[in-house]
Amino acid sequence: MGERTPPRACLFLTLSALFFLGSTGCENHLCDPSAASWGAEANQGDLLTDTMWESSPADGTWAPYPHQVTLTFDFSSFFPTCDGGNAPLLYISPDETPSAVDGGNYTIVGGNLAEIEFGPPGQLAVYNNSCADYYIRAVVCCPAAQGGGDGGVKTGCTP
Repeated sequence: MGERTPPRACLFLTLSALFFLGSTGCENHLCDPSAASWGAEANQGDLLTDTMWESSPADGTWAPYPHQVTLTFDFSSFFPTCDGGNAPLLYISPDETPSAVDGGNYTIVGGNLAEIEFGPPGQLAVYNNSCADYYIRAVVCCPAAQGGGDGGVKTGCTP
């Protein structure tokens, strides 16, 4: 007569099979990292003031910011020597044009939704370390490019 499988082993095998069959999101390559850029082409960024660059107007269409993407903002045509300036302001929204939604559906972003890396002068990379898709707007201040700043806190960055 054959040996009988213990009940706990059967339960473990059943639960393990359900877990692996039911896995979704970042566990099955639907969320693999990618890279994109914004700012080098026409209509991708402009000056907000003489010391501030914006990736898109607050009331315009924002840059796509899909899951697990490193999005490099390129503002080098306006500020080729800017090292990222003061802390950039980053906003995200689930809507491509947040101002078209009643109440303006957006927020300032931080944490794993916007891991910032300062790149070469004139560039800023932001990593969406999540499995959710958003739209993003960046505002970067570069007063040193206009002769501002004293090596400490940079001034001239009020929109």
